[in-house]
Amino acid sequence: MLLALRMNVEPAMILLFMALGGGIGIVSHLLLNRFRSTLGMKDPAKERQDMLKQLVDLQTKLKTGEQQVTFMSIDMVGSTRMKESADPLSVEFTFNEYHIYIEKTVQRFGGRVHSTAGDGVTCAFEEPSAGFQAAKAVQSGLFEFNAFRNRLSEAVTLRVGLHTGLIVPPDSGDVRSINFSQVIDISAHLQKCAPPGGVAVSDATAEGVPGGQVGIGSERIETSGITGTLWRSKQLELPMQNLETSPAPGRA
Repeated sequence: MLLALRMNVEPAMILLFMALGGGIGIVSHLLLNRFRSTLGMKDPAKERQDMLKQLVDLQTKLKTGEQQVTFMSIDMVGSTRMKESADPLSVEFTFNEYHIYIEKTVQRFGGRVHSTAGDGVTCAFEEPSAGFQAAKAVQSGLFEFNAFRNRLSEAVTLRVGLHTGLIVPPDSGDVRSINFSQVIDISAHLQKCAPPGGVAVSDATAEGVPGGQVGIGSERIETSGITGTLWRSKQLELPMQNLETSPAPGRA
């Protein structure tokens, strides 16, 4: 500053000013550290530690209610085509019966319907083995469903996908409050890989099934980096009756 002002100052004076400025800086720093708390200021290291603690506490609270759930994704094969040439009342009746059939079958194995979208249904189970048993029952029970509840000219055929993973329900542990979850997405991807009448089971779900992969089947699949095993129903498909001349079906 003295040089910038072009003042005629001896070099010794410049060194003196520099030393004085450094001394004032050191004293100010020491005073600031000593009276930091009095001034309402936090030590940077302590402040960082407090912020990390708050972050951990928030993460712990957000993970409260974390649970492992098995999701089952169900989709009807060719549903759009089936509706195109069918009587609207027959379509309404059949699809209402279809949703009732899925819900009752799932409930038998301790599961619940998570969400529905048209002919697609997503269900949730606490145990992988229960989800797998329900998936097999859904596929195997179509024999009776098509015989007595389907008023369309074409048999209802389903694809099913199963995946297990951790979720954190935002509403007091209610699985139905989950709207976005990778576990649900993966079960839907697996469902698309399943053949009509089959069930695609992820390796994560297979770990909770008695017998593991061997107890499910021998066909392996992979989608979106997730590997799984296919289960196929051995039941013969029931030929469709002429439902137009059949008595009106009743609910089971």
